[in-house]
Amino acid sequence: MGPFFRILNKNKKLLFIIVVVSYGVLIPFLSVNFGIPERGIMGTILIFLSTMVWGLTGGLTAATYSIINLGLYISKSPRTIDPSFMILGTFLYLFIGIALGRLLDVTRDQKAHLVKLLESLEQKEIKYRYLFDSIVDGLFVFEISDVYGEIKILSANSIVCDMFGYEREELFKVPFYELIDKNYQERMKYIFSKLYHAEGELLFETTFVAKNGHKMVTECHCNSYRKNGKVYGNCVVRDITERKKVEEKIKYLTFHD
Repeated sequence: MGPFFRILNKNKKLLFIIVVVSYGVLIPFLSVNFGIPERGIMGTILIFLSTMVWGLTGGLTAATYSIINLGLYISKSPRTIDPSFMILGTFLYLFIGIALGRLLDVTRDQKAHLVKLLESLEQKEIKYRYLFDSIVDGLFVFEISDVYGEIKILSANSIVCDMFGYEREELFKVPFYELIDKNYQERMKYIFSKLYHAEGELLFETTFVAKNGHKMVTECHCNSYRKNGKVYGNCVVRDITERKKVEEKIKYLTFHD
């Protein structure tokens, strides 16, 4: 049974089309002894099935076909049938065909657009992540949540994760100011408070603390911007610990023999 179901699944659209066409061809024969209500139901089913396959075009084609069948039945019926049934049937068939067809076409267009949009966003995400991680300096994106400079890290590149010794998801859960040396925390709150009040860029030095307790002297270049009523920013972090050690050594040698 496995191969049979695989073939059936692979060709299900073709099989569905065959069923719809066969049903349409058989309607005149199936409905020989049926009255207008039964024919109306059968015509509506045909319109629905055709719409599922061909959209608006299929709905209008099936509606026209059902109208012709209804007209032939009324004209050949041995009983006198009120012509208003033909008018009403025509109106209902066309309304159902157009309404269903249009609805399905719009739904399919929106679905196709959504698929393309998701694919585009996925490609942009890949490019963004590649560029994000290819920067030689540490880079993190943050949100300033209030006037007191409270920070939440939203994204970080691999350099930042390596600098601090955290996995990316682990880093996002660490309170930001726990990453900063206690002697610099108040100053950093003041800096981010300034970025919260006014969009701009600031260049400064501070000392971060890694997961293992190692302290890093860093040069930071941060900016801020507002979006949808919130304040976000980017911060480029460069570890200058070794540079500072060299500068201190040169300074010491300059003033000591």
